[in-house]
Amino acid sequence: PDIESAQKYIAKKERKSETGEVFLMEEGKEVLNLIIKSDVQGSIEAIGEVLKEIPQEKVIIRILKNEVGDISESDVKLAKSGNAKILGFRVSSAATSLVLAERDNVRILNFEIIYELAQAVRLMMEKSVDPEKVKVELGKLKVLAVFLTEKNRQIVGGKVIVGEIKKGSSIDIVRNDEP
Repeated sequence: PDIESAQKYIAKKERKSETGEVFLMEEGKEVLNLIIKSDVQGSIEAIGEVLKEIPQEKVIIRILKNEVGDISESDVKLAKSGNAKILGFRVSSAATSLVLAERDNVRILNFEIIYELAQAVRLMMEKSVDPEKVKVELGKLKVLAVFLTEKNRQIVGGKVIVGEIKKGSSIDIVRNDEP
C-alpha cells in the first residue's frame, strides 16, 4: 500500500466517525443506555422523535444501537457490555438471544405501540433516579428501657412525648440535644 491509499482509508474512517452522535455528560445526571430494534426504518425515525420529546433534566437517554431487524445475540452482548436495555418494536427475538439475555440479566422489552414504548422509557428513567429523601419529624419518644443491643440495631421501650411513632419508620437518636 502506498501513501495515497492510506490517506483515502483514513479519510473514509473520519467520515464514518462524524456520523455518530456526541453526548455531553454532565455531573449529577444518570445515563439510560438503550438499544432499539424495529421492523421498518420509518418506525425507528418515529421512535427517535418520540424519545427526543421526553424531558432529560436528570436522566440522559443514550441510544447505543438503532436499527431494523430482529433482536440477535450481538444485541444482547452489546447491551450487557454497555449496561443497556433492549427495546424491540414489532420484532421478535431469536431463542438463543432470549437464553443469553436471561443468563446475562439483560432486559428485552417488546412493544407493538410507540406510546407504550415511550411510557416504558419514562418509567425506566424514573427508576434510575434516586428518590429525594425528605426528613419529617413525626414525634418524640423518651426511652425508658433498652431490651436488646446488637451491632446495628436496638430494641427499646419508651413513652411517646410529642406526636406519633409509626412502626417501620427510620429514626434519629438524639442524646442531650446532640444528634
